[in-house]
Amino acid sequence: MSKSRRIAIDAAALAALAALTLVFFWQIALTNRVLAGLDVYAYFYPYRDFASEAMRAARLPLWNPYLFMGAPLLANSQVAVLYPPNWPLVWLSAPKQVAWSIVGHVWLAGAGTYLFSRAAIKLRPLAAFVSAIIFALGGFLGAQVEHVNQLNASAWLPWLLLCLEVTMGRGRWRWFAVLCGGGVTAITLLAGHTQAAYIVIFGCGVHALLRGWPDFRARKFWQGLRGIWALALMGAMGLALAAGQL
Repeated sequence: MSKSRRIAIDAAALAALAALTLVFFWQIALTNRVLAGLDVYAYFYPYRDFASEAMRAARLPLWNPYLFMGAPLLANSQVAVLYPPNWPLVWLSAPKQVAWSIVGHVWLAGAGTYLFSRAAIKLRPLAAFVSAIIFALGGFLGAQVEHVNQLNASAWLPWLLLCLEVTMGRGRWRWFAVLCGGGVTAITLLAGHTQAAYIVIFGCGVHALLRGWPDFRARKFWQGLRGIWALALMGAMGLALAAGQL
């Protein structure tokens, strides 16, 4: 298969994933309906509304004067003020911000899974597409749509795995993948759910150890740990980039 044809097939698959995601969530994305679960309705909507109002006025929302006798706002990571994917949405109402954040991150999770399956596992397009649907539209992420920050952090798992795979290869893109992995780690931390960020990083660590298993069996221990070293470097970069929130 030619390179141009392969790119066209992959682009079509990513576009189909976007369409499926929109169909899956059309009731909250394309109508006036809103999610009304306790957490999203009583917690995330008010925080998004207040933080967006401040950001539209070019103010950094450091403090929330309406909770108790005042409470830190920026320091509450669940508000995700410094999470870049939230910034283009600040002009929308809080329910629409959450709705389009869900749509965007579910598609992001599927796209990352598709590209990881194609590049790292070497699956054919249809198999990679099925794997993307299972992860993006399956129960694991679907159960977290009300906890939007947990969904946002979890959606970056396949992207960090992809960066790790490229880093562990022997191509010329290894150091670029390390830089990208540091950025993905930072954005996972900034998404606002610490436990989900830990799960993403820990899962990548397990993957790195499993990939190094043939080297461990051959008693090439340092070679087998190359994925762990790469992940540690990505983690250090991510911590530095996310320091404003942490």
